[in-house]
Amino acid sequence: MGKRMAPPSLWRLGWPVIGRFVRTWWWPLYVFLYPLLFIPGQHDYGPAFKVRSYVTVVFLAVGLALELLDPASRSRRLRPTIVEGLNRHPLIVIALLFGGWVVMTSLLAPNPAIALTGAFVSLADGAVWMLAMIGVFILVYVRTVRNSEVIRYVAWAIAASGIILAVGAAVEVVAGRGLVYPFPHNALPAVTFPQKGHLAGMLALSGGVAAGLWPGAAFSFLVFSVGLTLNRSAGIAVMTAKLLHLLITRARPSRVVRAVVLAALALLAGYLASRAFVPSPKATDVVSGSTLVSRSFYYRAALRAIAQRPLRGWGGGNFALVWPDFLSSQELDRFGRLEWGYQQVLGAQVSETSPPLLAVRDAAGGYQLTLVRTFKAHDQLLEIVLMWGIPGALLYLLLVGSALRGLRRGSPLAVGILAYAIFLLLWFVIPETQGVWWVMLAAAGVEARLARPRSGRVPT
Repeated sequence: MGKRMAPPSLWRLGWPVIGRFVRTWWWPLYVFLYPLLFIPGQHDYGPAFKVRSYVTVVFLAVGLALELLDPASRSRRLRPTIVEGLNRHPLIVIALLFGGWVVMTSLLAPNPAIALTGAFVSLADGAVWMLAMIGVFILVYVRTVRNSEVIRYVAWAIAASGIILAVGAAVEVVAGRGLVYPFPHNALPAVTFPQKGHLAGMLALSGGVAAGLWPGAAFSFLVFSVGLTLNRSAGIAVMTAKLLHLLITRARPSRVVRAVVLAALALLAGYLASRAFVPSPKATDVVSGSTLVSRSFYYRAALRAIAQRPLRGWGGGNFALVWPDFLSSQELDRFGRLEWGYQQVLGAQVSETSPPLLAVRDAAGGYQLTLVRTFKAHDQLLEIVLMWGIPGALLYLLLVGSALRGLRRGSPLAVGILAYAIFLLLWFVIPETQGVWWVMLAAAGVEARLARPRSGRVPT
């Protein structure tokens, strides 16, 4: 008699199911957790970025292992050559070109070490971190190509994470204290973010996704939470994205009017609730007209610097060291008064190896030196051109534009990208949202290629 074969173990039977489940939910878990991460008691950019960078490295390593262990990776029938794969997936080519350009321009920056590793406040504007984000983009792209259901789960995860932040913002406003970081009663909600403006951007992004997924109560609540932050850019962004989403998908005029009115009422309710519970002068300062005037000085300095290095850019973190050289003494004085409330700015000491020192007059009439550690253009496109030149910005726009093509089909991810892109006209992608942003670009880019957005796989 022949030798009897042992029955397969439960592990061998269960591993394919477990592996499929983990691969499907790995990146949705990442975008769900990413905005919620924090270090207790550390209300600063550096520690907040550190915990997110560690988590990102873990997700990158495990995500790569999951793709290599996927049976599709070992099947010769499903495994194209490198050239064939790049021809089929041009977004990966664009992402790789963008990463290569970032590295090259960083090596040509005035201070290559800072351009490669990042500035003093955090490492999020360095080439190394940008390569990590491109790695996230490529792995998410590969996973969504192999299983398009991941796209829907990513959208759910982003909206769910935003709702948790919205609940936290509402509790902070009512309680008059931070849930994660301690702050006085005259501050606005921040939850897991360093400040309320950063939280507002994430809420606008999540609100855009919810507008495509759950256009009812969930979307209205996220819009309400945007109102709690008193951030005009985020309010305009989420309202505009909702309106454009309805117009592009050719909704009935009555539905457009009803949706816009309800969203406006939710935004106004959040604004009134925040002013009722946070009636301090600090709350009114955030809606001051001087904000746009101070932004104009950011734009002037950035545009003058871009004119000096239009192709190579300055590299990440480099312009933050020399920005006072691109404002006149009168402009620097007025900028300091509007942005930081200085009595008078007398001058600046600039170095290519350390943050600039501003000589300012204090309230007592004396003088002191103040270190300014960061400078952002407060416009994402200007920021990209400033760091990596016009070619880098064109490659970046190709990735964003490809993701926005899903608007024609009412893609929730594309609506979220649109909302955040509008917000970024007056802001920049911060470390607290970068991981979510690059996952969205990859998943929405694949979704735009699908003949059937809700099921099936991308043809190979």
